[in-house]
Amino acid sequence: MPAFQTYVKKKIRQVEAWLALPPDEIDWQQVSEDCCSILAEVQKKATLAGVPGAVAACQVRGTSTPVDKTRQILAECLAACPPEPETNGALSVPQVAKQLGVSKETVYVMCRDGRMPRNKIGRRIVITPEQLASFQSAIPASMGPLRHLS
Repeated sequence: MPAFQTYVKKKIRQVEAWLALPPDEIDWQQVSEDCCSILAEVQKKATLAGVPGAVAACQVRGTSTPVDKTRQILAECLAACPPEPETNGALSVPQVAKQLGVSKETVYVMCRDGRMPRNKIGRRIVITPEQLASFQSAIPASMGPLRHLS
């Protein structure tokens, strides 16, 4: 989902750049056609991302759309995206991997086989600072670096 939201934000910036130009410096007919193309692209990506509200918001008929209307529609698409789940200070797998000095794959393996405590938010794996500290304190110093655990 974040990739879709990032994409929509990029398209909003593109449309806002057109709105910031002096009116006599732009081919408004071409921009209107480009806006329609942008909305069609966003609608396809919204379908792939599974955001039905954004798909519905992007349904435009015709071959051109005014720039200000396009900006409004893109804002509606963004608003239709569900909010990111709250992690309450939990760490992502890449953050844990960096702290431990191992690869993300190693952290995933340790989570999967139960060696590392973790939580799931949807499909995301997160590890609280307490879980990480507990994991680190359970590793005997005699075992050496973590890269030997995977």
